[in-house]
Amino acid sequence: MNGEIFHKKLTLEKFFESTDVILADSRRLQFAIQVFLENAVLYSTNNGSIKIYLQRNGTHVNFSVKDSGIGIAKEELPHIFSKFFRSARAKAVDTEGFGVGLFMARKIVERHGGKVFVKSDGIGKGTEFLIILPVKRK
Repeated sequence: MNGEIFHKKLTLEKFFESTDVILADSRRLQFAIQVFLENAVLYSTNNGSIKIYLQRNGTHVNFSVKDSGIGIAKEELPHIFSKFFRSARAKAVDTEGFGVGLFMARKIVERHGGKVFVKSDGIGKGTEFLIILPVKRK
């Protein structure tokens, strides 16, 4: 993934406001987060930007990945987490995807008691994925 960031000349910014511990299956949760990060890189255009946010919000931790990439058409947003679904623009950019990454990532987050949301203002206007996870005390 790092090679792609440099190849596309992407700007990567991170804003971490939280150091809370989340009790989780770290391997699976890392996979889910990796899906969101890899999609941001894959679907960002040259000279684009990716912003990563981590912050505490009461009893939850919010993690978001926002890119300035290809975006998602409004009519496709309700289907973005469906198994085997790929947007028309995603298919044009990456012909090898299967449409299971976001489906699996959402399931992993939900099994940790969290939720995932997606926002895009449309084609060419980027995408933001927000993951909300509960902070669990030992």
